[in-house]
Amino acid sequence: MSDSLGQHNTEFFIWPETAIANTSGYLLGGLNEDRVRSNTYFLQAQHFLNKYKNGNILTGAEDIKIFNSQKTSTANPLDAQGNQFFDAFNAAINIENSAEVQFYHKSKLVPGVETLPLGNTFSFLKPVFAQLGGATGSYASQTEPGVFYSQSGIGVAPAICYESIFGEWIAQAVHKGAQFIAIITNDGWWENTSGKDQHLDYAKLRAIETRRWVCRSANTGISAFINQRGDIVQQTKWWTKTAIKQNINLNSDLTFYVLHGDYLPRTGSLLAVAGVLYLLVAKARRRKKSKVVSSES
Repeated sequence: MSDSLGQHNTEFFIWPETAIANTSGYLLGGLNEDRVRSNTYFLQAQHFLNKYKNGNILTGAEDIKIFNSQKTSTANPLDAQGNQFFDAFNAAINIENSAEVQFYHKSKLVPGVETLPLGNTFSFLKPVFAQLGGATGSYASQTEPGVFYSQSGIGVAPAICYESIFGEWIAQAVHKGAQFIAIITNDGWWENTSGKDQHLDYAKLRAIETRRWVCRSANTGISAFINQRGDIVQQTKWWTKTAIKQNINLNSDLTFYVLHGDYLPRTGSLLAVAGVLYLLVAKARRRKKSKVVSSES
């Protein structure tokens, strides 16, 4: 589908979340980040890009990273002897016409489906979350937003699934140099409910806040191009196998929101706390005054 719309000067092909899926199990067929250049999926992607000189494939993938010791709290043993460990990620990968490969590990993990706090305590809930299409708390993450850079220097902020609802998080990626936003998501578990439409609407807010184009690639959901004003320029239908293309504008200017983040909710929260404290102090003063008057009587 990408090849049917690609042109010789196409810069980005954006594929949805987990487009490169772990279908054979992490230990058998998972995409290993340290050996990605010999991976079949990577080689196929580079072969596809041969006709697109400046082309990049920004795609979702399930991958792993192997350690010789338990370097992270989320690492799982790779062998019975405990000599090696691995972390599994819901990731975004940028592949280009070179040996350069960029990774971003989803940071805002869905509770229960992708991360399970107190996993041993709530392990009985894993079958429930598995029905929602998740990995039942098995993913690791990174702590900061990421930015991919193309060979021509274009910066893009990758956002995976419901990360797109966190405005300040996306703004941080824009502040680091992203000139447009790429949201990759698997909306299949919404089925034909209002959830898939609401998820699309959140992307409009991210465009308005940052004044960046949003390119949204959704598996089974609604893929779309959204301009800097938050207008949907082009979109697909739900549950429709298709591809769309669009020329977009790049922007490097930083908005007030990008520079200052969620100042409105923070200000509102401070005012709310101040209001509660004022009411408590005023009530205490009234009680004290009432006691004084009563004793004088």
